[in-house]
Amino acid sequence: MNKHRMLAITLLGVGFFLRLWGVDYGLPFPLVSDEEIMLGGALRMLELRSLIPALNPEAMSILYYPVAVPYLYLVLMMPVIAGLYVLNGLPSMDQFGLVVLDNLGPIWLVARLSSVMMSTATLYFVYRLGAALFRSPLAGFVSAALMSFDYFHVILGHMARHVTATVFLIWVVAWLSLRYFEKPDLRKACAIGMLSGIGFGVSYIGAFGLGFGVVAHLICWRQARTRLFGSNLLAMAGGCLVLVALFVLIYPQPIIRLMTILPIAEPKTLTGWWNAVIFYARAVWLSNPALLIMAAAGLAAGVMMRRWLLLGGALFLILFYTMFLYDALMLEDRYILPLSPVLALLGGFAANEAWQRFGNWRQVRVGMMLGFVCLLAYPAAVSFRAAYLLAQADTRIVAKQWLEKNLPADALIVMNTNVVRLTPSLEALSAQKMLDAGSLKAVDRLRLAKGAPGGPAERNVLNLWQLSSAGLKMVDNENLAGTLRERGYRYYVVDSFGARQIPKLNAALMQGGEEVARFSPGDSTYPPPTLRTTTLVPYAMHHLFSADRFGPEVVVTKLSGMN
Repeated sequence: MNKHRMLAITLLGVGFFLRLWGVDYGLPFPLVSDEEIMLGGALRMLELRSLIPALNPEAMSILYYPVAVPYLYLVLMMPVIAGLYVLNGLPSMDQFGLVVLDNLGPIWLVARLSSVMMSTATLYFVYRLGAALFRSPLAGFVSAALMSFDYFHVILGHMARHVTATVFLIWVVAWLSLRYFEKPDLRKACAIGMLSGIGFGVSYIGAFGLGFGVVAHLICWRQARTRLFGSNLLAMAGGCLVLVALFVLIYPQPIIRLMTILPIAEPKTLTGWWNAVIFYARAVWLSNPALLIMAAAGLAAGVMMRRWLLLGGALFLILFYTMFLYDALMLEDRYILPLSPVLALLGGFAANEAWQRFGNWRQVRVGMMLGFVCLLAYPAAVSFRAAYLLAQADTRIVAKQWLEKNLPADALIVMNTNVVRLTPSLEALSAQKMLDAGSLKAVDRLRLAKGAPGGPAERNVLNLWQLSSAGLKMVDNENLAGTLRERGYRYYVVDSFGARQIPKLNAALMQGGEEVARFSPGDSTYPPPTLRTTTLVPYAMHHLFSADRFGPEVVVTKLSGMN
């Protein structure tokens, strides 16, 4: 095995470890947004015994993304569910429903592991693309290294979200398109079309990969190596369109929803687009400055070497994608990730050109290697720190464990923390149902219907975070605070998410109360990024080293007037 291959395998191994470390963050609670949506959609299809969400649009409203990722999760979770069935002594289906809902941690974990694998595989295809495009293993290695330690790619590789699968499919199609360019044939054309169609089913952006295939086909046609309107183009475009139509028919509701929330109809200006570019550039700069520096070097090298095709292609992709983001989507830092491999490949090109021209001198060669290691040091340190923090218990988990250990077993508790909750007793579930019937989770409804206790960890807790939008509006008033006190509620547990949802009730409950405990992510005045929404926000990543863990601040208050 030659040294280049050994280096590539080592890099992939490090990238895999970096994405695997902390993959159990927050389990069994889905502390990251989209996980409830994706896995909840898969579980709902299982509950309904239907793989076509369009047949049950109201029941499937939990899922407002396309269905390809939930289908993947269904396949992955079935062995886990079968294992739970056997290990629990082949219970009745009614009892088994509770078993599954009480053991969601392994299901979240297998879904996240699929992201780990796809994120690592993306590094491999970026390596192959760099090595093939520039005929240099060095270019491939540098490109993959820039992606391996990219904060966005690392963090999202831990999560059961559609972003990692979208990036993976786009760049697998890009690699297949290069192979098609080298030797056009029907088999590769079919693969490009089908994977692009599946990309649409993952996230509509995933269909963009088809553009690489179409461009490769047009160049081959201009070189008289294939027919323009032959079977290859038909397979490529037709395969994608058939799958696109199928995914839309299976579940059209996500497209309908997107048309109502996306800023497509808002006025657009050149200044607005430029501000969006600055937003995304700043997000990348704060998390992975090496990526921007090496990409800029690649553009400069393209000008100096007169590589106009490379330069034009890279600039077109950057302009096209940033204009698409500005025109169609809200400003969310993670949306830039599908473009990151373009920047990484530019960096690989720059490194290869410098090595080819100046690598004959030993001192210069050593200097270039040391310079690149220094450039990577910051994003690598940030990414390792982020993975370390993911491996720590989230502030909400720490608070939950403290509550279970320190509060009296008979205490009545109002809890208002994002996702994380105490196990409610049957009495608590009845009270919550009276307050807002729509706030009961599937496990709550099943437990209440069967009169099944929640076990030794159950508490008389009112979980306000679960309330529906209508329920939140109904409870957000000062009067309810007095009512809760009169009914004997003694403690109020709230995080920053919950406080924002019901500000009036929150202020009334906190007023005059005695703070019992507080759980913070660290001593820094800069709290770590909110993984539940955006991942960076933007945020100077060196502040991660002042954090002890991820999560919002959680405060436990003893209500005024309570002994």
